[in-house]
Amino acid sequence: MDCIKCKMCGGTIEFNPGDTIGVCDSCGTKLTLPGLDDELIDAAGEKETEISEANTKARNKKIAIICGSIVAVLIAFLVFLNFVIIPLSYLEKATAQLEEGNYDEAYVLIEKLGEYNTIKFSKYNRAVEFAQAEEYMAAYSLFVQIADYKDVDKKMVEIKPQYFKSLKKKTSVGDIVFFGEYEQDNNLLNGKENIEWRVLAKEENRLFLISEYALDCLQYNAEYSSVIWENCSLRTWLNDTFFKASFSEAEQGMIKITKVTADKDSGYSKESGKDTADKVFLLSTTEAEKYFSSNEDRKCVPTAYAVERGARAIGGFTKGDKVTCLWWLRSPGIYTNCAAVIYKSGGVYSYGFLVNYSHVCVRPALWIEI
Repeated sequence: MDCIKCKMCGGTIEFNPGDTIGVCDSCGTKLTLPGLDDELIDAAGEKETEISEANTKARNKKIAIICGSIVAVLIAFLVFLNFVIIPLSYLEKATAQLEEGNYDEAYVLIEKLGEYNTIKFSKYNRAVEFAQAEEYMAAYSLFVQIADYKDVDKKMVEIKPQYFKSLKKKTSVGDIVFFGEYEQDNNLLNGKENIEWRVLAKEENRLFLISEYALDCLQYNAEYSSVIWENCSLRTWLNDTFFKASFSEAEQGMIKITKVTADKDSGYSKESGKDTADKVFLLSTTEAEKYFSSNEDRKCVPTAYAVERGARAIGGFTKGDKVTCLWWLRSPGIYTNCAAVIYKSGGVYSYGFLVNYSHVCVRPALWIEI
């Protein structure tokens, strides 16, 4: 015989297996007896629920721990990637480029690491080595790129005479050479910058140069009037203000007076006056077509200083990734109050712009003795 407790008084209810009704001996309460199997199932179900809930909580906790760990590892990897792996990759590539002598490619990679002083350090040492090896053009070119580093200004002065002498043997048409100084970056606090010139022609002991960039922005003539190269204000500015401001006494001595022909405009038969004798001048339409191979070749980028002075370097045409500008020629335009220009596209615009137009740039040209 089995027994269970009465739910009413706590007494004992005895029953035989198979009984469905039990009577409490103490209070007489009759109770329907659950089947043993049902009771066991309910108990097992409750236990299983408890176990399931416990397992779920444990699993969720484990997942949370795992996910947290993954996120932490991922963040750590990203930090490691950004500050260690990628820099090391750049560094390894830069080192390989340096070992192969590909310095420009190496400097691009080093620049991505923000190691600008490393680049300057390298260029400085290379320049010193070039100077010691009497490779003055290479040395001077590197010094120009790091003009604000250490004692570069002093070293440039020291090797400048040798640099000029080496121009005779080392330069070819199309090369870039450095001669004189003029404000270009529009930062007046750091002084003038070395002027880059393109070699248009080379004779036995002299070079024909034109500035690689448009150095300034001025009117062809300060007043609106009929004017030619012979008597325009820009000619006076080039041979006086610009000449004195841009070249040392020694450099001025290298610039020789040139007979500048009064070429007629190639598109319009306008009288261009008499030939002049100038140290600094502008190209004519004829020369612009002779010394440049294409419109692309004639395109010109203004300096920051020229833009500040009025150059219209906005939209339209570009050279590399920089916007190009208009630049004056000395030839007359369609009317006597116009002067020819090179358009932003590099095309020769013989029709010209009004002589007092304020947004055309200046590319000085000159012959130097070497």
